[in-house]
Amino acid sequence: MSEVDFGGRTVAVTGANGLIGRHVVAALTAGNARVVEISGPASEGSGVNDGEGVQVDLRDPDAAAAALKDWDMVIHLAARAGGIQFQKGSHLDVFADNASINFNVISGALSGRAEAILIASSAVIYGPGGDLSEEDDLVTSRSERATGYAWSKVTAEMQGRWASEAGLRSVIARFTNVYGRGGSFRESSSTVIHALVKRAIDAGPGGRLVVWGDGSAVRSFIHVEDAAAAVALLLKTGETGEAYNVSSREAVSIAQLAETVRTVVDPSLEISYDVDRPSGPLRRTLDVSKLSALGFEASVGLEEGIRDVAEAYRRSTGA
Repeated sequence: MSEVDFGGRTVAVTGANGLIGRHVVAALTAGNARVVEISGPASEGSGVNDGEGVQVDLRDPDAAAAALKDWDMVIHLAARAGGIQFQKGSHLDVFADNASINFNVISGALSGRAEAILIASSAVIYGPGGDLSEEDDLVTSRSERATGYAWSKVTAEMQGRWASEAGLRSVIARFTNVYGRGGSFRESSSTVIHALVKRAIDAGPGGRLVVWGDGSAVRSFIHVEDAAAAVALLLKTGETGEAYNVSSREAVSIAQLAETVRTVVDPSLEISYDVDRPSGPLRRTLDVSKLSALGFEASVGLEEGIRDVAEAYRRSTGA
């Protein structure tokens, strides 16, 4: 897919030092955008981005408004996020922080001179499992998936739609499992690919790769470079008030994923399953027809992407 040309437009990116944010900044810069990277006060520089940078506590409404008032477009990626273990943690704290950040960023963009905002959402907002389209039902208060993180994304989407009614072009990106260079390898916050790669490398030759659940759950994934390309495309061409699933078309079981990790890292590893650990719904994949209609297709295959993650982890540990 060719780069999206922003013609010198100014774009603010919240969460710029996160997994997706780092690559979004690179994609925007390559697309001739002037980028300002907005990160939290404790964030470390990524060493990847080329844009201007400011550190802001986005839970502070005045600070958020000041940081967002002068930009043509805003990409809102900032959030407290993580994998299954994280999402089943402190629901109230996660919701409170994310709801505050979302409200302040969207309000700041609306009160400033921004003409458009892209809001990052997630597949966790869907209530049922299956092959999910943007029209499927969302999580309800009675659902076991009603985590603080999921609800913070649902409310962010609604705020974005209301902002679109007030004249700010608001586009929602519902991400599947995003992985790639720059992701977290901490057990408390890593997502499934990063966790499996870390366990595989740490196990050493002939060791045991432990997989959470029985391996039957089916998921879709997207490499972060593809996710960043989708963000740039949606910011430029997405329809206001609309949500778009962001995923590859490739769906695999967790057992197949573990086999691919073993192939990439070390074929001598033994795979075992910890069925007492959470594995989530049996099937959760995203229909990307709506995004594809805008001209998007993912380009990084799963094995290639896992090699990228393995190389990043080895480099981080000196292995």
